[in-house]
Amino acid sequence: MQSFRIGVEREIATGGLAMRKDKEVLKDLGLRKLFLDLLCAYNPVWLRLGLETVLGETLDSVNLRFLRRVAFERVLDDPLISHKFKETKKGLFENPDYIQELGKHTLSKFLMIVMFLDTAKQASLIDHPSCLFQISKKENRLEIKSSQRMLIHFAKEFLSGEGNILKHLGHSCNSYKVVHSQSALDEYDFYVKNISVDLRNGIRLTRVIEILTNNKKRTLSSKLRLPAESRLQKLHNVAVALEEISKHGVQLQFVEGKNVTKALSNRDIVDGVRGRTLTLLWKIIVHWKLNSILSM
Repeated sequence: MQSFRIGVEREIATGGLAMRKDKEVLKDLGLRKLFLDLLCAYNPVWLRLGLETVLGETLDSVNLRFLRRVAFERVLDDPLISHKFKETKKGLFENPDYIQELGKHTLSKFLMIVMFLDTAKQASLIDHPSCLFQISKKENRLEIKSSQRMLIHFAKEFLSGEGNILKHLGHSCNSYKVVHSQSALDEYDFYVKNISVDLRNGIRLTRVIEILTNNKKRTLSSKLRLPAESRLQKLHNVAVALEEISKHGVQLQFVEGKNVTKALSNRDIVDGVRGRTLTLLWKIIVHWKLNSILSM
């Protein structure tokens, strides 16, 4: 982060990166709202972490309205810069030196927040909530789902003469690169209310197996077919989970009727056969619970 900060400040100081002169973000209410909406596309818990780190101060709330005010007062504006120029005869917004210095401050802080949060997400500094960006449920909320999209949108609206912001930062700022992208699976609600219904698409079942097998890279989830609306997609997803369960030594069989042994299939789970779904869950519980006891 230190090398990136030095690279960014050098590029800003030489004019390689600059805010548009025809857009005074702090003065224009519409532009101010757009800038703050952009930052508030982050999940509030993550945004607080980014603001605390970049601003070097502790914030006591994750309330979005509070964080929005902090971003306005400390990222868009800066008390030290305002105090510095208050002694001049000109009004602040009529002083081009003030506008330029404040623009440099805003640009530097914004890029540092984006870079830090992307790095923090890759390092999983916060386990919950898992989503870096907000899950959009409001029609008027800005739709940002990746760090690259965040930078592109910012450059389009606020930067001067910027063609490819990602390429520019990569060449000029010590190989600056952001990689996080939030997928539909990241936003999936894994809460189970009804066993017969909520396990049928295989997504929750697969996630359970990843947790039990300590699969932090979530390699099973990458095999899933989303959004799992068709029967074929559901059958595929459940098959992924059952195959992994079988690899770990769980016998996917059950006794029915007069000692007739049958195999548990992905169709049993997809069709919501409650008895067989419960049998599968019990086998999972017994297998991993017993193994944990024996290893103590």
